[in-house]
Amino acid sequence: MRSSNYRKKIEIDRKTKKMIKGSIAGFILAAIIFFVAYFHVDTVEVMGSSYYTEDEIKDMVLKGPLAKNSVLAPMLYSKNDTEDIPFVEAIVVSQVNNHAICISVKELQPVGCIKYLDCYMYFDRQGIIVASSVERQMRVPYFEGIEIESVAFGDELPFADESLLNTAVSLARIFAKNDEIPDHIVFDESNNITLTYGEVTAQLGKDKYLEDKMTRLIAILPHVAGKKGILHLENVNDTNKNITFEEELTQEEQDALKQQDEDGDTQEEDQEGNDYDSDLDDSSSDSYDSSYDSGNDSSYDSDNNSDYDNDYDSGYDSSYSDYDSSWE
Repeated sequence: MRSSNYRKKIEIDRKTKKMIKGSIAGFILAAIIFFVAYFHVDTVEVMGSSYYTEDEIKDMVLKGPLAKNSVLAPMLYSKNDTEDIPFVEAIVVSQVNNHAICISVKELQPVGCIKYLDCYMYFDRQGIIVASSVERQMRVPYFEGIEIESVAFGDELPFADESLLNTAVSLARIFAKNDEIPDHIVFDESNNITLTYGEVTAQLGKDKYLEDKMTRLIAILPHVAGKKGILHLENVNDTNKNITFEEELTQEEQDALKQQDEDGDTQEEDQEGNDYDSDLDDSSSDSYDSSYDSGNDSSYDSDNNSDYDNDYDSGYDSSYSDYDSSWE
């Protein structure tokens, strides 16, 4: 009677086991090599980033060897928690094809920033602090005159007057339409608005006719580039469109004028001894003012607000009528 082989354990010698294990390991290794090579990332596209360059985004997002795989990168590097990256709300990594991925950046939209301790704190349209940085982001308007005792990420700015937030949002919306973002925006105790562009200060007054004031201001700025003075827009309204530029002489111009007076004094002394001619300074002063008025008027006519024909107002002379006499 033959014995049954049912349930009899098949014996595999040691050499066969090694061959089987080696085959499995080789298959797995080959699969890994194929997976890595076939889905290797050669191209990375970046979309939606305006605060950072493409290389900066790549360095911040794609960290580690798995970032080179077009299948694994989207699963590992997409994230909504981006507190470590200022001005970024979320990052989505997607596969374009076997060898390319795309990093889509969803940015925060701060309307302004304030200085608190050694940091710049950025707030959104609701007045919530959404980002902070040691260095100022020049694309975001910087507001002065907003006093706070303490603030942290996620806090709401304690505006003493809620209308200031509305004004800040309105200004940010206007600035978003052009590149003329001022160096500073100042609110005084009466909530009057002053903008600073280099050596030019623009006084807007109250938050009334703000759109009209800013449209005219932005058009005028190229005409006063390189000068120093004050643009008065406080009285602009639906009927009055005139803007006065109150120019100030630079230190170099003051020194030149002073040297001109001294040279005139020396010539007068050579001709008439040591007698000082009192009419000399008055003549020099009148010559300066009249030449300014003839070529560099400082009042802009509302009827030609698109071209700004540089019709100047006599307000310059009244504001600086005592200037030349200071050199006497």
